[in-house]
Amino acid sequence: MRNQSSGFTLLEVMIAIVVVAFGLLGLAGLQVFALKNNQSAAMRSAATVLASDVVDRMKANFQGVIAGQYDKPNIADYAAGIAGCNATAGCTPTDLAQNDRFAQLFRHAGKRGP
Repeated sequence: MRNQSSGFTLLEVMIAIVVVAFGLLGLAGLQVFALKNNQSAAMRSAATVLASDVVDRMKANFQGVIAGQYDKPNIADYAAGIAGCNATAGCTPTDLAQNDRFAQLFRHAGKRGP
């Protein structure tokens, strides 16, 4: 008469543990990949908002665009805004462009500004 034992052997259990471990390792890798791509998408979204803001400001100040007031490569050209320019209707296109550059610098730094 044979001794019939039912159940799992130690080898089968160890193989199952290895398979589950590889599956969890793959899941962790997918999670890291998703987090990295989520951060990249957030940065792209912020860049799109910043670019859209600059385009809208340039559309509103077409005379300043024609005069080349938005083509300033030197960071010193972005350093200060014109006081009270946003509160009055008497801003020149140059002053408005200066304020727009100043606001752009603040938004790129992640600060709240004009």
